[in-house]
Amino acid sequence: MLDLGCGNGGICEYIHQQTGAVVYGLDYSDAAIRYARKRAAGCAALRFDVGVFGQWDYPPASFDVALSVDTMYFVDDTEAFIRQIYGWLKDGGALGVMYGCYDKIEPDIGRDVNSLATAFRAADYTYDAIDYTESHYNLMKRKRMTIERQGWRTSSGGRDSDTSAIGSSPNPLRIRTRHLKNLHDITHGICIF
Repeated sequence: MLDLGCGNGGICEYIHQQTGAVVYGLDYSDAAIRYARKRAAGCAALRFDVGVFGQWDYPPASFDVALSVDTMYFVDDTEAFIRQIYGWLKDGGALGVMYGCYDKIEPDIGRDVNSLATAFRAADYTYDAIDYTESHYNLMKRKRMTIERQGWRTSSGGRDSDTSAIGSSPNPLRIRTRHLKNLHDITHGICIF
């Protein structure tokens, strides 16, 4: 299995523990991969590579499954990358993508009207999509309530800002999300298989 954008390897580790599968993780962050390798020390079934999407390569037909959780946004050419991933999959292999559709902030956006779905169609791959908008909205709402219960304030640099400050210290924690304040901006989350 391949986890694209594996970060610190937590999902890789969980999948291995649950299934016994050999799991590869790919991430652009050298620091994240160092941490993933440290946490997986002694486990030959967990392997981690530092690489950039579209620039890194694996041998053809290397994986039964590839997974991307909130990382396809960082691909320069999504259609080409989807084709590359399918080249890495064995016959009958599957690609699972969790993707928040923030590329079009429209109330009527559907599961087939976003840049990822467009890229799948352009690459001539069929897909099934599950809309998880409501559960994603509720998660963001719970996160905001948790932050506020801790006595932290949430503030935003404005409707178009992607940065919010949390905390009341002179150097508040900076996070990249406007959804703590502007929950109405969340549109659709899509799982594509």
